[in-house]
Amino acid sequence: MHDDQLYAEYDSAAEWHFKLQSIAVVSLITAIASVFAAFLYVFSVFSTDLDKKSMQVDSLVTEVGELKDENLTLYQELEEVADMGEANLFR
Repeated sequence: MHDDQLYAEYDSAAEWHFKLQSIAVVSLITAIASVFAAFLYVFSVFSTDLDKKSMQVDSLVTEVGELKDENLTLYQELEEVADMGEANLFR
């Protein structure tokens, strides 16, 4: 082999390695971008789901508070009726 042929082989090998390296870098960037996009999608789905559940919990807390107030009012009315009944017993 002549030196020219040897250098030509080295040049083509270098080009081939550069192409492989370029393909590897592009593949790596694509994979990272895909993982990042998937993470964003999953995060948005979970975030939306958590927001819905938070609203449901807030609604239930409000409803429980209203029921507590209603029960307290009914209890006070019942006590008043019971006090009236006791007052009528002692007449």
